[in-house]
Amino acid sequence: MDSVLFHEEQHLRTSKLMWVVIPAIVLAIAAMIYALVQQLAFDEPVGDDPLSNELMIVVLVPSILLMIALAWLLWASKLVTEVHDDGIYIQYVPYHRHLLTYKWSDLQDFQTREYRPIREFGGWGLRLSPFGGGMAYNVSGNQGLQLVLKSGKKILIGTQRRDELDAALKQIKLD
Repeated sequence: MDSVLFHEEQHLRTSKLMWVVIPAIVLAIAAMIYALVQQLAFDEPVGDDPLSNELMIVVLVPSILLMIALAWLLWASKLVTEVHDDGIYIQYVPYHRHLLTYKWSDLQDFQTREYRPIREFGGWGLRLSPFGGGMAYNVSGNQGLQLVLKSGKKILIGTQRRDELDAALKQIKLD
């Protein structure tokens, strides 16, 4: 890797959707903990047809742990994009352990563009288009860098800083 011409980190936690999802997860966890405490500590059955104490533990404890893991996964998610002299580097943390590299020599075409996240990829995140649009790595918004590999594979990388990305791409000297 040589000099970095562009660097962007997009955090999923800054997405407006997180203001709905994270509180919903926290409320679900609180409700499950409340039910456990009511039934196990205060011996007050929860609901009209309550679960046995053993079954409640078997069902709710793993559910709580899964919800905590989901909340952490969403909170920790970020998309890192770098433009270097030799290619594009991306990493969708925590899903990728290492940077993915797309060398300029492996690309047939690249350009920034506006896209329709829901229509083209079914939303945001790590997405595989059901309509032949390839893979998308995006956090929010509708601006991205479209890569077309010489193999024909398409990759879209979302950006919140399209103008700066365009300026960095203009600095690339391809043979």
